[in-house]
Amino acid sequence: MSDVKLSACRGKALTVLAVVFVAGAALGAAGMRAFEHGPAHASVAPEGTVEAAVGKLTAELDLDPQQVERVKMILDESIMMEADHFAQIHGIRENGRSQILQLLDHEQRVKFDRQLYPVAQQRSF
Repeated sequence: MSDVKLSACRGKALTVLAVVFVAGAALGAAGMRAFEHGPAHASVAPEGTVEAAVGKLTAELDLDPQQVERVKMILDESIMMEADHFAQIHGIRENGRSQILQLLDHEQRVKFDRQLYPVAQQRSF
């Protein structure tokens, strides 16, 4: 009887983990899209480059040469920090995926990789 309860609890736990994982992936993707297409992001760097952002800020704010150099440094540093952050997020997701896969049997792994995990992979860093 305890094996039946354990099996039922394990199945429920795996289902909850998979749902949480997929929900997190979907919310993360939605958040990234909102950030990428939001008005604040578009107004700072319309072409997506530091040079474009600095050019726009220089033109609109009449930055002096010292300000231009500091803005370039700040934007470069911000880009590097953002890249590090995305790498950390990717590592966290992969760790979670690995832990989930360890719990699954072969059939469940195939199904997870085919049906559930691709949702998380749709987000690119």
